[in-house]
Amino acid sequence: MTFGRRGRELFVESTGSVRASDSLLAHRVAWLHFVDHETNLAIAEKLGISRFRVAKLIDLAIDTGIVSITFNSPSETDEALSERVRRRYKLSQVLVAPAVSDSEDPRRTKQRVSQLAARYVSEVLVSGSVLGVAWGSTLDGVATAVESLGGLPTCDVVQMIGEIPTVENSLHASELLRRFKNATGGRSFPLHAPLLVPDEATARGLKSEASIARTLRKVDEIDVAILAVGSWRPPSSRLVDVMPLADVEEGHRLGVQADVCGVLLDLHGNEIVSNASRRMIATTSAQLRAIPLTVGIASGPEKIAAIKATVLSGLINTLVTDEASAQALLQ
Repeated sequence: MTFGRRGRELFVESTGSVRASDSLLAHRVAWLHFVDHETNLAIAEKLGISRFRVAKLIDLAIDTGIVSITFNSPSETDEALSERVRRRYKLSQVLVAPAVSDSEDPRRTKQRVSQLAARYVSEVLVSGSVLGVAWGSTLDGVATAVESLGGLPTCDVVQMIGEIPTVENSLHASELLRRFKNATGGRSFPLHAPLLVPDEATARGLKSEASIARTLRKVDEIDVAILAVGSWRPPSSRLVDVMPLADVEEGHRLGVQADVCGVLLDLHGNEIVSNASRRMIATTSAQLRAIPLTVGIASGPEKIAAIKATVLSGLINTLVTDEASAQALLQ
């Protein structure tokens, strides 16, 4: 063991690779840094050492176990599984709601996924953002969860898809627009048109109408879009439920696997142009890809193929789903 003095520091060097004085000093530096939240510069001035030495001592405190850092993930997310799915599909972010039990009611799973999505949206939105909203039972659940959180930052809300006839008023695109507008306290941009019209000429005419054109232009300003994923095989899509039979049959012949905000996709995520898609009044695939943050929300075994098609399509860059679906995406 060697005793000595180096500058202003008295040290004792043990036979190991870490000096005893370093261990004591590392403990002191770590306390000042992690507990008292002092900057490296402040610590350096207080102890009479360099900022570089402070940084090295912090590393030493971590490496030798003086400081133990534990990362506590929110209980409603599975970080490891999320990261594996994110890397596999090259997404910006994936949030996975872990399973509560093997026999969980699918409705409860869907509710937890909606709650996770609502919390995420509440964290990424900032005052002055523009929020885009599609439609569907999943987004109905997100709206309910947002309301329970007490609202969202003040921002404009844009209806991204025309109205679809349904007996459930809560699923109307305009009703979801109203609920999200109330949650944000901002302005709303409704799309006063049906999603499907009789022919292409009618669709072109409606898109040029002043109020509709204004909303479709506002889509280009959306910062965050929240989107549901519909499945065609097996059928689990509100769009399939209300489309004319001839359009559904054509979609099946063309190999439609999923629909996202009115965009039809095949199993590999390629967009399918059909007679129905030409008659739709909704956000285009090009507009979706231009939105900085597009959040796809879906869960359940019946949606797995549709979710895969959607993440492959590039229409979304963030996915919120359940544990079983995430595991299936990795198989």
